[in-house]
Amino acid sequence: MLKMNKYIKRCNSFKCKVIFKKGQWGCHDAPVYSSHGITFNKMFLYLLITLSLLGTDLIPCTIAFVLQKTPNPVIRNYRTFSTNGRLLGLTKSRGLNYDSLDVTTLMQKCGIWAKWDPGIYFTMPIGHRIIQRIQNIIAKEMKSIGCVELSLPILQPNHSLQDKFSKFKDVTYCMKNRSGLEFTPSPSCEEACSILLLNELNPISADTLPLSFYQIRSKFRDEIRSSDVRVRLREFLMKDGYSFHATDECANETYQQFIDAYSRIFNSLGLKYSKNELDDSLEFLVTLKDGSQLEIAHAFKLGTYYSDACGLNFESTGRQRFPVKLNSYGIGIERLLYASCDYYRDEDGLLLPSIICPYDIGIISLDHPLCSRLTESFEKSGISVLTDERDLPLKSRLQDMRACGIPHIFVMAPSNEKFGHLETNLKLPEHSFDELRHLVSSAIAFNNNRIAAEFPDDLLIEYYSRKRRTSTFVNIKQLFAA
Repeated sequence: MLKMNKYIKRCNSFKCKVIFKKGQWGCHDAPVYSSHGITFNKMFLYLLITLSLLGTDLIPCTIAFVLQKTPNPVIRNYRTFSTNGRLLGLTKSRGLNYDSLDVTTLMQKCGIWAKWDPGIYFTMPIGHRIIQRIQNIIAKEMKSIGCVELSLPILQPNHSLQDKFSKFKDVTYCMKNRSGLEFTPSPSCEEACSILLLNELNPISADTLPLSFYQIRSKFRDEIRSSDVRVRLREFLMKDGYSFHATDECANETYQQFIDAYSRIFNSLGLKYSKNELDDSLEFLVTLKDGSQLEIAHAFKLGTYYSDACGLNFESTGRQRFPVKLNSYGIGIERLLYASCDYYRDEDGLLLPSIICPYDIGIISLDHPLCSRLTESFEKSGISVLTDERDLPLKSRLQDMRACGIPHIFVMAPSNEKFGHLETNLKLPEHSFDELRHLVSSAIAFNNNRIAAEFPDDLLIEYYSRKRRTSTFVNIKQLFAA
């Protein structure tokens, strides 16, 4: 049971005040906020308790968002939105040696995910951003080989999946509706995709094939021994793809195209991986820092197994019908994220490559009036920016941004006196500036070199590279010079 008497929290950067009056929250009954008659359900109560454990500096914006919808809100001078929640999960992690942690703990401390139950995790905002970037890489490679994205139902009726239900009965969840019909949350979708083509195209013309589809959706498996270390989760995100063919030659050719696309995905992430080739399948294995191997992807040649089961045929010359051949391909998104976090880290936190870092640039504002203008200039040109305006010490905010792997960090203050206590290098080595210059070049091109003209000549911002511990003052004209 959590009790709160009067609690007042001021957040100067957002100019808001939140007041909790005398009340009591409990778990056995739906807790009631007595002063305003607000009823919280247990799930929301769990979120509040989690937030209080992660750090009280996150609570005002979250609670305020809820309370302002009530008949008698307690918010005064509250801004229309807050970005504090972007760093949810990081506020209790400062001062650690991240390189000494196991990967699962590292991901929790760096705000990637938060454990709820064995095999069940919350994906935190920072983790969600990284996953989105991984998905973008996958989508680009799938497009390059003509694979089309769709969404297959997560809830699958068992009467249509008798073969699948028998095959996966030891690891599937089962539920019944009010009429007694049984349904299974999707463990995989070979039959679902086959049934889709059966309903829409059967009989399929031979000229229509091959067809390739993929999706990135949640899968559910009732693992007997879920393992956080081996990333055997009960609910997990998976990129699953399916290709349909008329001949073995076509199936083999498409199979190799997917293998090559997967190789390009993993090469772009810089991961060390190997291929374990079996008779009709192939596994991609990543070597972790401890020397163990983790399967992150697989491909299967399934032949006509599923086509025979559901009656999916294609029509050839002379109206002869033959079963369609099916290949399936999968990438475990959480496993790929896990391997990346294991490979790219140091004692300060994550050191992710720019292609999957959560944000391109972080800006710490010490009440600088031009911070929003600089942020807008970056975002309009497609550069993602995390702006930190929390009422916290500068050191804590720098630690948070370094922990979640933001490669470039700017500190903006109204006057140079704010920087007097910081260790600086007045001249940044040219090679360490190249990556930042390459990044902002898109902003320069997009804005037709007008960004520098919008800022004063004497405006200095402090620049931190994630790969270096020291910093330098950079003139805004120098940064955006053509």
